[in-house]
Amino acid sequence: MSIVFLPFPPSVNQLYRNVPKIGRVKTAKYNVWLGDARRHIAFSGGLALLPGRFQLTIAAAPPDKRKRDIDNICKPVLDLLVDVGAVEDDSLCEILTAYWDRDARHVKTGIMVDLEAYNGRDH
Repeated sequence: MSIVFLPFPPSVNQLYRNVPKIGRVKTAKYNVWLGDARRHIAFSGGLALLPGRFQLTIAAAPPDKRKRDIDNICKPVLDLLVDVGAVEDDSLCEILTAYWDRDARHVKTGIMVDLEAYNGRDH
């Protein structure tokens, strides 16, 4: 099991933008978050590769009182885990749990990411 605390990610709607003649590119907001998240992971000692299937739990403390969809934070976190070499591919995620930690039981600000090997039965 590996647990890291990261800044709150941008919504899926804020990750990419369309550029004429180029296609989809990462937004500045997404690039800033990726850099911050990579630094948080490095500062915490890094994440070793977890080969094969895995399960992921995300506890999120919303940064404000705006209405948000919990599933919008999953995509950037999964992509980050691939980017930093913590998992081989996000398609290997067997169980994904995401919840609002509104009572700050696990995280006061940002998100807590709990990554572990999947040892369950085949479906």
